[in-house]
Amino acid sequence: MSFQDDQTVQTLLVKPDNGRRETLWVTLVVILILLAGALGIMFRQAGAAPADPYESLNGAQRQLLTELMIASDEIRFMTPSGAPLPELDELQALGVSPFSQTDEATYRWSQVEPGCFQAQGGSEQGAFLLRLGAGGGVLYHPGQAPLLADCHGQHHWTLLMELQ
Repeated sequence: MSFQDDQTVQTLLVKPDNGRRETLWVTLVVILILLAGALGIMFRQAGAAPADPYESLNGAQRQLLTELMIASDEIRFMTPSGAPLPELDELQALGVSPFSQTDEATYRWSQVEPGCFQAQGGSEQGAFLLRLGAGGGVLYHPGQAPLLADCHGQHHWTLLMELQ
């Protein structure tokens, strides 16, 4: 564009408004947003969910777990509130399953302390622990487990079910 003022001629160059700069800035912003999203997804991924310990049990172990849950309900039902929990001999005499089973292939039961019973199986059967009372539950230990001295602090045992 040129125009003439009184005596001087000035030429002014006007760049075309074709959107080249806007396209560049929009492209950079989109790339930054995608990069931030990809980094956010990469760093916010949760680790693999821990495997359900119940899934690792075989059929016989699942059956024992079910029997222990039923036995805990039976023991609570037959024990008046405030009364001491029954001993292992009493449970066996009353025929409370699984404590009363006499089959050679089943678990060997021992009473660790009042309201706490440990089942010892073979190396492929694992061991179970039934804790009654406050903080009660059914715990599992794969393979051979030593006989426990008390019913607290089993760090290498897996809690399968909590009891109310």
